[in-house]
Amino acid sequence: MVEAKKTRRAFTIKEKLEAINYAKANSKRAASSHFKVDKRCITDWMNKEKEMSEPLLKPNLKRRLPGGGRHLHDKEFDEILAEWVKSQREKKLRVSRRLIQIQAQKMALALTNEDDEEIVFKASSGWLEKFLSRHNFSLRTQTTVCQKPPADYEQKVVDFIMYLSQLRKINEFHYIYAADETPVFLDASSGKCVAEKGSKEVS
Repeated sequence: MVEAKKTRRAFTIKEKLEAINYAKANSKRAASSHFKVDKRCITDWMNKEKEMSEPLLKPNLKRRLPGGGRHLHDKEFDEILAEWVKSQREKKLRVSRRLIQIQAQKMALALTNEDDEEIVFKASSGWLEKFLSRHNFSLRTQTTVCQKPPADYEQKVVDFIMYLSQLRKINEFHYIYAADETPVFLDASSGKCVAEKGSKEVS
């Protein structure tokens, strides 16, 4: 027999306080049955009653207390992936949202091979949004596709002219033709790139 999948329910702070008051007036078991929630949740809410009462002083009620919700499963995995993104950007390589998802899946697969355990990691869009937010990343529009000239570029230009002059003498070239300059981009850029917020340049 296949066990039916339980549906997760979310309660606002106001609803939790109503359940607490009901439990005080009747019992935890009665509150559990009335609000259709596990008795352990009623006990946990009662232990946090003071913390939950504070947000009621504000007009906008929060659904969760600070620090509530599902916590990060593997912090080390998260940090390693963030360092990978930073290392790619230091090399001036474009990092897209899809590329981060692919890299995360590769890392999860590598862990599966090492530990001989099946790790199902979908790297969903929701996970990606939270990952970018945790590490202060955002999708940025590129500011330039150019590279800054090297410190010794003047000497490089002189060396190149001397090289051409010697090449003419060795091969006895008699004619030189001028041609229109046509730029050739070896690294095609597609407009946007994941980079740290506040970066002055997104190369």
